[in-house]
Amino acid sequence: MKITTKVTAASVPSRRAFFKRAAVAAGAVAAMGPVRASAQQTITLKVQSGIPPKDIFHEQFVSLAKKIEELSGGRVKIDVLPTGAVVGPF
Repeated sequence: MKITTKVTAASVPSRRAFFKRAAVAAGAVAAMGPVRASAQQTITLKVQSGIPPKDIFHEQFVSLAKKIEELSGGRVKIDVLPTGAVVGPF
């Protein structure tokens, strides 16, 4: 079974109609005005460590938090809390 579709000039939009619609769309976008970039908020994460504060792993975690704050330009701040500061031991 062979299916054929006949394309006529009436079924294909003209270039002129296409450009009119494109001009209207561009005008609508321009009428919205420029989009202002808002200032980025600082993200603060509070993280409780499960390791005692004097342990080397806790100190490494604190230095990692400082490095993240430095690399993010101060946008991401991690408050490292010692064991038991928020939730007591189980």
